[in-house]
Amino acid sequence: VGGQRCIKKLTDNQTSTMIKATARSAPDREKEINNLIRKANFNADPYLQTFGISIHTQMMDVTGRVLTAPKLQYGGRTKSQAVPNQGVWDMRGKQFYQGIEIRVWAIACFAPQRTVREDALKTFTQQLQKISTDAGMPIAGQPCFCKYATGPDQVEPMFRYLKNTYQGLQLIVVVLPGKTPVYA
Repeated sequence: VGGQRCIKKLTDNQTSTMIKATARSAPDREKEINNLIRKANFNADPYLQTFGISIHTQMMDVTGRVLTAPKLQYGGRTKSQAVPNQGVWDMRGKQFYQGIEIRVWAIACFAPQRTVREDALKTFTQQLQKISTDAGMPIAGQPCFCKYATGPDQVEPMFRYLKNTYQGLQLIVVVLPGKTPVYA
């Protein structure tokens, strides 16, 4: 029923629609709000007039400021700094300021084995270990767990199993087949 709270899990399409509806720029959102206020025509509402309530149709101006992004300090020999631009920064060729070694880690592959073959997963693992070492956060040894799974109904049970079985688990690498129900 429209306007009522729904406590069920959203479907993938509903989740996608919700994200599209809420991920709007400030000017677009302002335009939509102004349109809704204009269409509602609150000041012609007899109930509001009865109680002497009037609604301003212009948005209120509020002074504010945009905070500058904090500088990021990299580690390694260079100890260089970076200033994020629009929340983005480039870490290529840089190291974490104080990385840790990942010793207990797992791989959960939700892509079908015919799509992501075992040799491709092994190659990916080797590349991930090289890149993480270069970035100052080495991933040591082999994963304590590396399994294929299918379907969104296996996500929570697998994570629960990993949490309960492997003490001190530091990282779970999740391989997805693309934007499928598991992705949502």
